[in-house]
Amino acid sequence: MNNGNIEEYIEKCQTLLLDISSIGIVIPNEIPVYPILGKISQDCKNYDHIIDNLFMSGKAIARPEIVMNKLLALINHQKTKDMGSSGKETDTSKMNALLSNAASYPYKITYMCKNGKHNPKNTTHKESSCWAEHPEL
Repeated sequence: MNNGNIEEYIEKCQTLLLDISSIGIVIPNEIPVYPILGKISQDCKNYDHIIDNLFMSGKAIARPEIVMNKLLALINHQKTKDMGSSGKETDTSKMNALLSNAASYPYKITYMCKNGKHNPKNTTHKESSCWAEHPEL
C-alpha cells in the first residue's frame, strides 16, 4: 500500500464513520481505530513506530479522528520530505497529476459568432436568435 492508497483508505474510513454517526448508530470509539491501525501496520512497515506510539497513548486510541488526522499529517509530511529531497517532483508524479486532472477537468470548445454571422457550430442558440446577425435582440 503506498501513501496514496493509505490516504484513500483513511478518507473512506472517515466518510464511513460520519455516515454511521449521521444515522444515529453509536459505536465505541475504540472499535474503528484498531482495524485502521492494523490495516496500515500490516501494509506499511514505515509507520510501525507511529502506530506503536498511538497504541501506547490512551487518548489517541479513544478518538478515531485523532488517529486518522495524525496519519494523514504524517503522510503529507512524508510527501513534502520526499519532494524536498529530490528538489522537484518526479516525472511519474507529474504524469499522474496530468492524467488525473485531465479526466477531472475536461474543457469544452466554444464556437463564437462574429463579424455579423452566426456560427453553425455554436449550439447554444439558434440562428434566429443570434446576436451577431441580429444585434437588436
